[in-house]
Amino acid sequence: MKKTLEESIRTSKSPIIVNYFSQGFNMVFKKPILFVGIMLLLVGISYLASKVVGLDVAQSFLLQPLLMMGIFIVADKVNYQEEARFDNFFDGFKSQVVHTLLSNLLRGLAVLPALGIMGYAYVRLFGWDNVVAMYEQNQDAIEPLMFDFSGLNIFLVLVGVLLALVISMLFIFTLPMIRFRGLSAVPAMSASVKLVGRHFPNFMLFALLAILINLAGALLLIVGLLVTIPATYCAIYIAFDDLIEAREVDGDNEDAIMNHFIS
Repeated sequence: MKKTLEESIRTSKSPIIVNYFSQGFNMVFKKPILFVGIMLLLVGISYLASKVVGLDVAQSFLLQPLLMMGIFIVADKVNYQEEARFDNFFDGFKSQVVHTLLSNLLRGLAVLPALGIMGYAYVRLFGWDNVVAMYEQNQDAIEPLMFDFSGLNIFLVLVGVLLALVISMLFIFTLPMIRFRGLSAVPAMSASVKLVGRHFPNFMLFALLAILINLAGALLLIVGLLVTIPATYCAIYIAFDDLIEAREVDGDNEDAIMNHFIS
C-alpha cells in the first residue's frame, strides 16, 4: 500500500547528505551537455536582463523559478532512466505555473526579514554614502575611513546570513512538492518545512556543503559553477526522492498536510 505524503514525511529515514551530492554530480556527468547547456542559457538570460532596468527582477521572479523547475524535471527523468531532452527544461512552463511562481514570491517574502537585517548591517558597516557609491560603481567616492567593522555590525551580518540560510533551507523541497506531489504553493511550502524540520541538523549540513561546493566552483574561474549549481539541484532532487519518493503520488491530501504541519 502506498503511503500518503504525511506518512512519508513522518517515517522518512535519516538523510545521507554526502551521498546526495555524489549522486548529484554523477547525474550531471551522465548528461553534461544538457545541464551545462541550461546553465549557459540562464547566464545569458541574466546578463541580458541586467542591461535593462527592472528586467533583472522580472526574470528572477518569473523566468528563473520555471527553469529551476525544469532542472528538477530533467533530474527526475535521468533518475528513472527515461529519455531527457533539452526541451524538457521548459516543461515547467506547461503546468503548475501559477503555483511555481506564487511559491517563489512567497519564499522571497519569507526571506525579506533576513535581507533587511543584512541590509541594515551593510549600511552600518560601510556607511550610507559608501553603499550608494558601491551601487553606482563610483570607486572614487568611497571613503574607507567611514567603514565600521565593530562587533555588533559583524554580529548583525552573521545573524542575517544565518537567518536567510535557515529560511531558504526550510523551503528547499517546495518545487519538487509542487511538481511531483501535485501540491499547490502553500501546502508545498508547508510540507517542505515539515520534512526539513524533521531532519534539520542534516539539512543545515547539506546547506553548508552546498555553499562550499559552489564556492569551489566559483574559484575555478567561475566555469565550475556551470557544473556545481546543477549538481546541487540534482542533489536536492535525489534527497527528495530518497526521503519520500518523487513518484509516490497516491493518497496525498492538501488538507491533511496542512493540518499535520499546523499541529
